[in-house]
Amino acid sequence: KIFMIIYYRNHENKFFKHHYNFINKLTKNKKVVIFGDYIKIPKTSYVGKLNRVEILKYLKHSRYSLSGDDNLLSLFNLECLRNDVKIIYNYKLKFQIPKNLVKYYIPYNYEKKKFLYKSIFWLNR
Repeated sequence: KIFMIIYYRNHENKFFKHHYNFINKLTKNKKVVIFGDYIKIPKTSYVGKLNRVEILKYLKHSRYSLSGDDNLLSLFNLECLRNDVKIIYNYKLKFQIPKNLVKYYIPYNYEKKKFLYKSIFWLNR
């Protein structure tokens, strides 16, 4: 079982230092898979660039995904929603989420390094 899958693009608007810090914290005790552009983060599994069929296979075994800070309704995030993969996102981008999809997104405050809702206990699962 994959705890988190991440689609990484080496682009100035996608991932920032706070994302890397979050991933490093997770990899201490969770399985994290990264695909897309190459990035070296210790204790993660980089699987390269994948086609849609390969991505769907990984999504079927994933629990969560980490969204970049650009578009919460990207094609990858939409595939996550279709496959029941919850999306962790920067809470400042909540305005991008349609009301009917809010329950599939988990807001995270990168400055305070915490989730906004105390009911989220997924790190202990």
